[in-house]
Amino acid sequence: MIVSSIIGLAHNLKLTVIAEGVESELHRDLLQKMDCDQIQGYGICRPNVWSEIQEWLNVQNSSYSKG
Repeated sequence: MIVSSIIGLAHNLKLTVIAEGVESELHRDLLQKMDCDQIQGYGICRPNVWSEIQEWLNVQNSSYSKG
């Protein structure tokens, strides 16, 4: 409820909401349902070498969704 309220407040102020530290699919899905604009964290992608990041981005771009 607190997270949803913060997202709503930020959107009312015309701000983009970025959730940091997302570590699971459950958290990602909940944030997407709360209309969070962007997410980042180990649950999305762990630090990696550039060549593997490029490959990961190619896969992600083919299945992009908001949040």
